[in-house]
Amino acid sequence: MLLRDHPKIAPWPPTSGWACVGATPTGREVGALILRNVLIKTPARLELVVDYKGGDCIFIKDCDDGDFAVSLYEKMKGCLGCSLREIGDLEIDF
Repeated sequence: MLLRDHPKIAPWPPTSGWACVGATPTGREVGALILRNVLIKTPARLELVVDYKGGDCIFIKDCDDGDFAVSLYEKMKGCLGCSLREIGDLEIDF
């Protein structure tokens, strides 16, 4: 299944819920943003960090399923430098 279609992560790319230093991306721009870092803060919280117009933007995704969040984190670690749209095209089997 494509990451973008997985019911535990939809909608993808995330178009709201950004915390930014500086400007906040609009919904149309989000898919083109490049993943700079991905962090896991608790077993069920992911933070996606992107650079946007010279400032940091962080999208926080809380998951009900900690195992899913850890698996997603492991998959996304290999996606640094990819656009959020490209990440949505990843095949996941968890």
